[in-house]
Amino acid sequence: MADLLVPGRLPAGVTKEGDGILTGHGPVRVDAFIDFLCPFCQRFELAAGPTLAGPPFAACLADAPYRDWPPYVTGRATALGVQATPTVVVAGTAVKPEPSSIASAVVAAGQGGAD
Repeated sequence: MADLLVPGRLPAGVTKEGDGILTGHGPVRVDAFIDFLCPFCQRFELAAGPTLAGPPFAACLADAPYRDWPPYVTGRATALGVQATPTVVVAGTAVKPEPSSIASAVVAAGQGGAD
């Protein structure tokens, strides 16, 4: 990941790594890697929407100044081992991309059951 250069301009609300949009607050980090053109991701988003509530991520890309951001995010995801979408990572551990699995992993991580 050292060879990836963070784009000069990032959308509002990005994570400290610059590779995602931060929504919500809590002690456990949940990363969702979603492809907006993927029908499985659309089903996941519809099912997990209340679990992963936040502003629409696509809105962050509506402006041309963020054109360099998606390739950076893709590079970071690849470097982190993401091979398919949707992929959900809770506190550093990949979990099944469904609301009950995400919720259980968040509870376990909050109790010290995951990194």
